[in-house]
Amino acid sequence: DDGYTGIEINKKTEVFKYIKNVSKGRVFDNPNNSGRIDLWKKAIKHIKTSPYIGKGPLADRVYLAENVSNLLIYSLLSGGILSFLLISVFYFCLIGKGFKEVFINLEFKQKKNFYKKISLYYIGYFIFRSLTENSFGIFGVDYFILLLSTYILFKN
Repeated sequence: DDGYTGIEINKKTEVFKYIKNVSKGRVFDNPNNSGRIDLWKKAIKHIKTSPYIGKGPLADRVYLAENVSNLLIYSLLSGGILSFLLISVFYFCLIGKGFKEVFINLEFKQKKNFYKKISLYYIGYFIFRSLTENSFGIFGVDYFILLLSTYILFKN
């Protein structure tokens, strides 16, 4: 006797079934990358069928049944090449302005502009995070904070 009752074993089995169902099997199929790379490969197959105009809003949920976990791939899948180019231009503007503020204007050595410094951190975080999440691509708190940070950064 291992000390477990049938009810305890049943609860553990149910929890495992729930976890497997919620993760839709992608974590269990490829434990090395949390399933993101497999999702990106599936998304690229769908992108190839409509590269110019995309598949429409929330196409990742429709065609992949879950979040594609990369803003650049999401923009290609949902809005096509134009959407991808606009997001890329937005990235490069933010990265260029951030580079100028940090390395040329030496913003972090100055004692003023607290909000600009925080905005630089947020922008860097959201750009980095968007490589593994949709982050600010979907309207939510991330989107609002990024727009506010962008406004603060560019208003000076």
